[in-house]
Amino acid sequence: SGDLTITTGAFSYVGGYVDGIEASNGFSGDLTITTGYASEVIGYAYGGDGINAFNEYSGDLTITTGAYSYVGGGDDGIDLVIYSTSNVRVQGVLASSNGGGGILCSSSFLIENCSAHQNGAGGIWTTSQGVIRGCSATFNTNIGIWAGSGCVVENCNSSSNTGEGYLAQSGSCVSNCTARLNDGNGIRANGTGYASISGCTVTEN
Repeated sequence: SGDLTITTGAFSYVGGYVDGIEASNGFSGDLTITTGYASEVIGYAYGGDGINAFNEYSGDLTITTGAYSYVGGGDDGIDLVIYSTSNVRVQGVLASSNGGGGILCSSSFLIENCSAHQNGAGGIWTTSQGVIRGCSATFNTNIGIWAGSGCVVENCNSSSNTGEGYLAQSGSCVSNCTARLNDGNGIRANGTGYASISGCTVTEN
């Protein structure tokens, strides 16, 4: 238990046969991963992630990447598993050309100013109760942004994906977003409850 902080320097490279970085905060404490300017974090194996991080019981989980940094994996760029009600923050990440999804997160999260580009199994995928803000999902296979139940998606762009631009699950809210040139629907509301869609621009899907 206790806080865990991982920091990489500018222009650094971190690579692993499975995951580039795999980290857990044990049973309590904050987990913070920060990569430097123009750095790379890569997991090479078919099932490996660029960053694989999980909270066991309590503590905040924060991932921040520096400008012009890259996170990639044979599977997912960033895969976050949350076993607790911790606050999760992912900022400034470029997740590109992964075999799986770009950014995957379960609950209680803020994903902000991130880009998911040309990933093999979707751009940004979330489960429930979080915020996706100011993000871009482009040229991904499958759905650009999957907003789980109760999620808020705002000021995002999802374009040129092979599935829907946005899939909004029950209780989610999509506002002031753009969906263009997706092979599926620009924005699709799904689930047994309602989803709110407002102020969005949807063209050529």
